[in-house]
Amino acid sequence: MILSIDVGKGTEDVLIIDPNAEGPIENAIQLVIPSTAQLLTNRLQTASGDWFFKGYIMGGEPWNRLVYEHADANRVVMTADAAMSLRYDPDQVTSHGIEIAELPPESVTIFHTRDINFNRIEAMLHGSDIAIEEIEYVLLACQDHGRPDDRKRSTRDFRMKTIYNQLDQRGRLEDLLLRSDHIPSYLPRHQAIASSVLDQFDHLNSDQVFVMDSSPAVIAGAVTTGRQIIINAGNGHTLVMFLNDGIVETVYETHTGGVTQEKILKNIKLLLKNELSHEQSLQQGGHGVYARIIHGEYELDDYLPILVIGPNRSLFKNGELFTYVHPMGNMMMAGPLGLVRSFQELNL
Repeated sequence: MILSIDVGKGTEDVLIIDPNAEGPIENAIQLVIPSTAQLLTNRLQTASGDWFFKGYIMGGEPWNRLVYEHADANRVVMTADAAMSLRYDPDQVTSHGIEIAELPPESVTIFHTRDINFNRIEAMLHGSDIAIEEIEYVLLACQDHGRPDDRKRSTRDFRMKTIYNQLDQRGRLEDLLLRSDHIPSYLPRHQAIASSVLDQFDHLNSDQVFVMDSSPAVIAGAVTTGRQIIINAGNGHTLVMFLNDGIVETVYETHTGGVTQEKILKNIKLLLKNELSHEQSLQQGGHGVYARIIHGEYELDDYLPILVIGPNRSLFKNGELFTYVHPMGNMMMAGPLGLVRSFQELNL
């Protein structure tokens, strides 16, 4: 059995498949539940007094803002790992009045930081008559901006130049799926989520747990053949990827906040003319551009329709230019499906 989980800002999307089962993959177990980050946000909104956070590195949005605000008038203490959920640089965390310590003070409310609440996963497995030991592989997706050695370097710039560097030679999305013991140190959130699985599922080894960035995982779940542009309009980031028969040509990424159909279409046209550089994208507030192929010989018509997926796809009007896609009949399963596809491609 394969357990595939895409951890997002708003939801945690789960797919459990038996590769040897008969019937279509649509019959596999599928679940879309609130993310642990969203649940932590809900708890913090009603919590008072002093706080202590411990656990693994996890996604810091949207709960980070509540922690900063609370620290203005209350004591907030975090372990070193939990603090990296907010910022990888501890000085940036303590600058908000937050203390870093490994033991909780007296009379505090304790919160656990983790990208996956395994109690929910275990309950789902148990309710489906699946023993934990039947899970042979765990495939995970989450976003990691990366931790540059130079603290002054933009993490947006660093992300674009590190997450996608595995595409340089072949341009295959599956090359972005990393075995847990091959995750580089500059991706600490990816390391943390893999460690959390290995700590929870003691029957698994490092070669049975894989991690991929969420944005390309969703693309891997939606990609088909031919020339195409796919937009993943996520809750936090919007990713635009140019592909040719599944091989990546260009990647453009920005924050979903402020995204409009007109802005993205304008930048797509600029990318096709090779007139939007990585640096120009950063200046716009985006994450940047990763280009394997220098465009110029193709027109927008060569890529139409532009495929759109993600929880914020309504930013793009479904019609002549943009077409919504539904992998497995459920667009929220694109991430978990992309993980499975990438894993299967690597093991052919």
